[in-house]
Parts: sequence; C-alpha cells; structure tokens
Amino acid sequence: LRRAIAKAHLGGASFSMSVADAASGESWFRHKGAKLLIPASTMKLFTSAVALDKLGPAYRFTTEIRRKKDTLYLVGNGDPVLQLEHLEQLARTAAPALQKKPIARIVVDDSFFAGGVLPPGFDKKNTDAAYRASVGAVALHGGTAKVSVTPGREGAAPRVAISPPGRYVRIQNKAL
Repeated sequence: LRRAIAKAHLGGASFSMSVADAASGESWFRHKGAKLLIPASTMKLFTSAVALDKLGPAYRFTTEIRRKKDTLYLVGNGDPVLQLEHLEQLARTAAPALQKKPIARIVVDDSFFAGGVLPPGFDKKNTDAAYRASVGAVALHGGTAKVSVTPGREGAAPRVAISPPGRYVRIQNKAL
C-alpha cells in the first residue's frame, strides 16, 4: 500500500486510510489514519454495505401513527422515500379508529436521529443540490421542495407554488 500511495498521481487530493482486522480491531496499515477529512461520495458505498449487512435486504423504514390520550403522534424512523401520498394513506387507514375519540393535537416526532439535521462539514460546500438535503427522521420528498413558476398576467408577478406545502421554504417573489 505504501508503494501504491507513493506512485499515485492524486492531483493534490488529500486522503487518509486505516486498514484493520474486522474481528480483532488490530491495525494493519495507516496512512494519515488519524486525519479527519470530509468523506467523499464513495463513502456511500461503505455506508450502503454496512446498512445492508446490519439491516438486511428486506428492511424497510417505517413511519407510524401512535395515540396517547388525546394526542396523535406521527413517529418517523428515517424513511428516505416518504411522500405526501404516504401520509395521506396513513391518515385514511387511521381515520376510523380516530373518530371514536377526538384528537386535541398532532405531534410530529422526528427524534429518531440524534445530532441535528445537517452532517458535519455540510457548510464546506456551497451548493443547493437536491442530493445535499438535510437528514431527518420525518422528511417528505427526500427533504427537498419543488418550486414551480408560471407566468402571471401581463405586468404582474409570476405565480410561485411550492410542493409539498410547508413553512420551511419561503418565497420572496420580486419578479415582474
């Protein structure tokens, strides 16, 4: 590995590497192994492999409705493909049981993930690409919003719509 690293033409890229025995934890090789770096996109491969190994191929994330007295809880567990339509289906399924006793409030429980919604180093890259959405236990449409702009009548500002609707994206329409 040392020879390969010495011969590599990395164009000034910085990297660190640690190789260890998975069973014993014994370190076999380190190249700047203690240096903290922002993981590259290839880290997704390792993350996916670990998730597949630990959770299994049949694992599915869940979003649940729980009731405690007069409060309805929407409990998220990190479903990355949660859509508004899924919540509507969940509401339709739960509606008959909920009609028996009134609900005073609805609470969205997004406490499944600890540590906030933005990963370390998020602010190091200046882009608003959809693949960089924040991480949350309850996030619709992958934590992204679709903004649609359609022309208004002549001399008026265009119409702007956000999907899914919510309070997290605010539009200041100054176009004419």
